[in-house]
Amino acid sequence: MLRIASFSRKNTSEADPFNNAGLDDDDNFKRSKKLKRKQETSGGINHRKASRSSSMEKGKNSDEELAEDDSDGKNWKGILIALLVILIICSLVGLAIFIVSLKNTGNSLGEPITFDDIFSGNFDVKKFNGRWIGDVLVYKHLESGDVYMYNTETNQSEIILTDNQLKSLESEQFWVSADLKYVLVAYEVDQLYKYSFNAKYKIFPRLTSDKHQPIEFPLDKSPERVWSTRKLQYAEWSPSGHSLTFVYNNNLYFQSEPYVTPVKISDNKNTDVIFTAVPDWLYEEEIFYSGKGHWLSPDNKNVAYIQLNETNVNMQTITRYDGQETFYDDYVKLYYPKAGELREGNNPTIKLYVADTSNVKSVHRLISPPSEFTSIEHYITMVKWQDSKHLMITWSNRAQNKSIIIVCNVDSIDCRQDNIQLINNNQYYAFISSKLVSQSGYWKHVALASASMNSDEHKVFLTDGPREVFEIVGHDDETKTLYYTGTDGDPRHKFLYSLKLPNDIKELRQIQQPSVHHDISDINDNHNHSKGRLKVERLTNATACKFVHVDFSASGKFYIETCLGPHVPVVTLRNTMNNEVKVLESNKELIKKLASKALPKKQYCKVKVDDGIEMYGQFFLPPNAHKELYQYPLIINVYGGPGSQQVTEEFKLDWLTYLSSAENVVVASFDGRGTGGRGDAYLHEIYHKLGSIEVEDQMKGAEFMKTMSNINKDRIAIWGWSYGGFVVGHVLGDKDDDEFKCGIAVAPVTDWRYYDTVYTERYMGRPTSSDNYIGYDSANVSRKAKYFKNKKFLLIHGTADDNVHLQHSMRLMKALAEAKVMFQSQIYPDKNHMLGGRSTTKHLYKTMVNFLKDDCWSDAKMLQLESKHLEGNQKQKGKSRGSVVVEASRPIVPAFYEGIIFRSCNTNPFAVQLWDCLSDLSSCVLKWQFVVNPTMKDSEKVTLSPGVNILASYRVGFFTPMNSQLSVPYGVDSSLAYMSESVDDFNSFSELTVGATINMKSLTWTRSFAKSFIFCRTQDCSDVPPDAMASIMPVRDNPSQPPEGQCCAQAQCNSSLSINKIQTNTELINTLTKTIDELETLIKTISITNYTPARCPQNFVPGEYGLRSCYLVVREKFSFSEAALFCRDSSESTIVQINTLQENNFLSNLTQMSSNNQEEFFWMAAMYELQNNQWFWYDSNLETKSPITYSNWDRGIKPVGQSVDDVCSNFDVKLSPAQGTWVKKFCTEKNYFICEFPKECD
Repeated sequence: MLRIASFSRKNTSEADPFNNAGLDDDDNFKRSKKLKRKQETSGGINHRKASRSSSMEKGKNSDEELAEDDSDGKNWKGILIALLVILIICSLVGLAIFIVSLKNTGNSLGEPITFDDIFSGNFDVKKFNGRWIGDVLVYKHLESGDVYMYNTETNQSEIILTDNQLKSLESEQFWVSADLKYVLVAYEVDQLYKYSFNAKYKIFPRLTSDKHQPIEFPLDKSPERVWSTRKLQYAEWSPSGHSLTFVYNNNLYFQSEPYVTPVKISDNKNTDVIFTAVPDWLYEEEIFYSGKGHWLSPDNKNVAYIQLNETNVNMQTITRYDGQETFYDDYVKLYYPKAGELREGNNPTIKLYVADTSNVKSVHRLISPPSEFTSIEHYITMVKWQDSKHLMITWSNRAQNKSIIIVCNVDSIDCRQDNIQLINNNQYYAFISSKLVSQSGYWKHVALASASMNSDEHKVFLTDGPREVFEIVGHDDETKTLYYTGTDGDPRHKFLYSLKLPNDIKELRQIQQPSVHHDISDINDNHNHSKGRLKVERLTNATACKFVHVDFSASGKFYIETCLGPHVPVVTLRNTMNNEVKVLESNKELIKKLASKALPKKQYCKVKVDDGIEMYGQFFLPPNAHKELYQYPLIINVYGGPGSQQVTEEFKLDWLTYLSSAENVVVASFDGRGTGGRGDAYLHEIYHKLGSIEVEDQMKGAEFMKTMSNINKDRIAIWGWSYGGFVVGHVLGDKDDDEFKCGIAVAPVTDWRYYDTVYTERYMGRPTSSDNYIGYDSANVSRKAKYFKNKKFLLIHGTADDNVHLQHSMRLMKALAEAKVMFQSQIYPDKNHMLGGRSTTKHLYKTMVNFLKDDCWSDAKMLQLESKHLEGNQKQKGKSRGSVVVEASRPIVPAFYEGIIFRSCNTNPFAVQLWDCLSDLSSCVLKWQFVVNPTMKDSEKVTLSPGVNILASYRVGFFTPMNSQLSVPYGVDSSLAYMSESVDDFNSFSELTVGATINMKSLTWTRSFAKSFIFCRTQDCSDVPPDAMASIMPVRDNPSQPPEGQCCAQAQCNSSLSINKIQTNTELINTLTKTIDELETLIKTISITNYTPARCPQNFVPGEYGLRSCYLVVREKFSFSEAALFCRDSSESTIVQINTLQENNFLSNLTQMSSNNQEEFFWMAAMYELQNNQWFWYDSNLETKSPITYSNWDRGIKPVGQSVDDVCSNFDVKLSPAQGTWVKKFCTEKNYFICEFPKECD
């Protein structure tokens, strides 16, 4: 039997968001980039390319994958498929994690993300574009452009529409019929609003069909062929078969077959005022979130459709500037009810009809609202067919604080509120409702209601606890399983859960309510929870993925999971019956590109905003952020709208990434009160109070950031879009705020009276004296215009914004001008709320970047950061001889400086360091260091390059400290040399230091060292000659003060020292003299051109001098075999083998730098063989072994003589005062680990 040794440690240092030499819990390493080739290529979806006339090979594997596949593997069967596919997903998800998480180690991280990287499209995240038709997945292949359908039962894919067919219409939009026989393609598309568009259409028979030619749609057999010139407002397939509905000129049509002519369902003659079967702007944007306003029954025999009457709704005019045939501006109008209108009836009125598609002349049946809403203004918020005879409708009053669900029998128009039947043989239905959870208030949870809503069984909750359920996403009636997404108690997370349903409500009530409640810790730790006869299981692998989006098939047996974070998104297809997983999109090309990029370091925080209330925040630090050296500009990225969330684990790559990576800006966001994921009480904090509490929370977030030593308190900006722009306006307009010096608002709401009724009244009520006049008045940004003085403000808007009209910004501009406030503005003609278009987008963000650099922070360029004055810095003493002596009051840890180290593979190296100083020498920053061999011959040229841009006006010093202890010389003329305070401290000659400086402007070198260095504490140095005194180098923490005790030169000290001390001094002097001579020779051969230090794989840390390896600390818990595979396949490295005390101590320090104050365990490559009763080091394949010559077993650990039940062990590092010790663990346990790779030298 084998046992495996592992390594752990316990850290006692305090966590610091700016001290990330290693990894933190939010940036863990994940699975490896790849596993074996066979493992990577098995289990994928198989394609078979269909031919119109050929017979298709059934079950034959293709070399194409669903969305991307370069495999040539075989189609494994049975359990092997599941096992290998799991490894694939771990590998592909891990590849994203491996590359991106490494960016936070604090090492040399590669090139920054550039502006062009973000806006060229080369770094876009690829998304899977598939959709479900029943249990068949239809998608467009990313490489070929062909449209495939994948059959989940047969595991086969075939082409149903070619890329050439789409290109013939210059189209990207298509929909497949429910029976998979036809494809509807839209072309000549004109976007109308957010979801709606006008377009022409054609129908393509499936590629395997006998009919090959596209079909005109709508089919027109008249000689005039009028349909061929018309663009439709909406078109879609029926729920079953291949019938179609479409809307033209605000009238609804039905076409039973692609090859028959359509029939007109509605007869709307007032098409300018009445919208039929499509929503107006208000319903599309705020209620339906779609351009659809009609619904076919499952059997296609009935169609329900809305009719909106806009008679009492005023119109908003939007000017257009792109007309080419007129000298005058054009304009469009849209019906847009605004909250500020106090007259009743300014909303559209809505009616719902049901028509018979087989008898269009029959009377259309009107569905009346519930009696409570008959005489008041109301909305229809949901229409859904329960079955072919029953239609479910949700009605809401105008205030949107009461809603009623009714179900109507469409044959008899018998509508009842107590006849709701949805799932599980029509016995009950599931929905999300607010549940009181002890003192934490109400939280959204899954509930069941029986068919009889007026009975005692009205509502039973299935989930519980202080956590939020977001959405019910799927249901499997066969297994009685409900699927939903929600948090685990942490609002930053979004996981997929499954819930086993009872047979009926009575059975559920037999289970005691306490047994239904979930214990959050149980679900978090054990991934599932089962009490009584209910079982909740988290299906998301929370280790690899913390934020998901899912899309279920109709049966609930398959779903597409998009892991959106915290790492590069990965899309997979999952089978709920056997847990089989297939990769749809891995984004591997993006991951490869990011491997050479320096990404910002993401940190989380909690900020107290009120008694007992904390808000979540996140901030991104520049990749090489140093706590003690720089102060960085800060920009707050705000949205803050009701129910929104910004602080999540979702992966983002946007202009803010560029700002942090390339421009060294700290970017922060805060989910203040009113945002989602925190329960109803937190959400409702801003009800009727928009522009108040959420604004205060952003300012409190800025106050929190100012407490960090790296934030430049004079360079804090804020920016936001839409609702975020509204918050920006209130922040800059706060008369008491002095946190923010500048802000950017894009398309902001400035006065809620000008915004639409549905959204505004949902959160603010009406602007009347009896309702919320004061709330509206207080939320008006223009009222605060005078307080914008002395602040930099950029206001951006598009003239064609149909959502937040240009009127908002114009009103604010007018108020600012009247208040004599200077500001900047950028107007984009004919651009809507999103300011779309690649050229416009680049212009927009370049404008904002330039504003930040040239206006907000004009006193210092972001690329030329201002250094902090280090504590203890003192002025240089003595007279300069044309060179610069650099001071540094803090010691440099041997081999480390903020986690950035460079070492050569030569023996006895000099550690050469590059310092960047302010021109007045008030502060210096270590920029770079490397090692040069002092015994190098004259003929061996050594070149070096700082790797950073140093301004010619700066003076830079190169120094060679062997002991890495830096202090300012006391009373020495332009000399640098460092020794310990006493001869007693000298353990070896490696503690000597000599130096040289170079003037970067003239490129001239100057020796900077003393001829002899001798220290003692007892002798009187008053008689020391001046020239001898010049060589005395006391080392002090505060060099401006005289030394404690007396120091003297060689002649006086030697007389009072013991023989061995005299010998030591003499050896020191001789060694120093020899080193000085070698250094002078070396200086003559150095040129400032190019030098390559020892190389390590990306993100590995080079070992200190004396260690010949590079190391990677991986904070993802794997079993031993998984850890070995990760090291081998991700970087061709091995699990660490610790062979010396120096290496043991080095790794202890290394893991301490990336710890979180917890005892931790790390796998080593040591394995115990029971048959030999001995430990061995093993290679990554666990085949080749070598004896262990050094060990550091923890006290009380018996390393040998294990029972056969003990398989493996672990390596435990406690870093309290003691160094890392070794302990034992089982091989199958999950632990962190360290990969080791030999240094590469030129």
